[in-house]
Amino acid sequence: MAAPFERVCANGRETHENLIGARLLTFWGVAAGLAGASILVDLLIQAFAQFLFTIAGFGLLVAGGRGGALIEWLSTGLVVAAAALIGFYLAQRFWLLALLERGLLAAARWLKMSFGKLGLHDNLQRIHANRTALLSAVFAHLTAWFIGVTEIWITLTCMEAKPTLTEAMVLESLGVIVDASRLSLIKAFKDWGFEPIPCAFLSYRPFGGAFHCATLDIRRRGELQSCF
Repeated sequence: MAAPFERVCANGRETHENLIGARLLTFWGVAAGLAGASILVDLLIQAFAQFLFTIAGFGLLVAGGRGGALIEWLSTGLVVAAAALIGFYLAQRFWLLALLERGLLAAARWLKMSFGKLGLHDNLQRIHANRTALLSAVFAHLTAWFIGVTEIWITLTCMEAKPTLTEAMVLESLGVIVDASRLSLIKAFKDWGFEPIPCAFLSYRPFGGAFHCATLDIRRRGELQSCF
């Protein structure tokens, strides 16, 4: 259940990780333009797969006759997400990033810095031309999301909640756990079409991370041992 929360709240962290990942690819002989293009396409594929997964959960919610006023919020969020995805796709396909690259190179020359030609646009077109690879990547991301549904179902079953797979699917695709003190974030999630579940979560800062990273098992086998 923490997955959507961590994905959205960690956007800044993931952006830095993607930049580092692109840089690391260059250490293995991958050209900088190709490394950057692959990261951009992967971000698009991840967002598209999550969008499809959310639509599936939305469809199950509507088919079950549930949601009430939430349906309107979710519909608005899906429309906004669709527009953002289309814009990101068009930016990769129709020269917007090429213009950005030219602007950055011009700024670099003005600052007397030299990076050479990245060829970001050309590499983006090469990657997008490989439809089989793109579809395989979308399938891989969707598979990961559906595995998450199974995880939610098993977890709630062990907690004696006895959910159906449909309920687990709706919860994984539309539900999101949020720190109850983050009122602006809760409002933002509602605007984006999610159903936030507030949770008191104040004493995690010494440990870092979100719910998944900062929580511990409460039932363990064996004796207490020190790892230090």
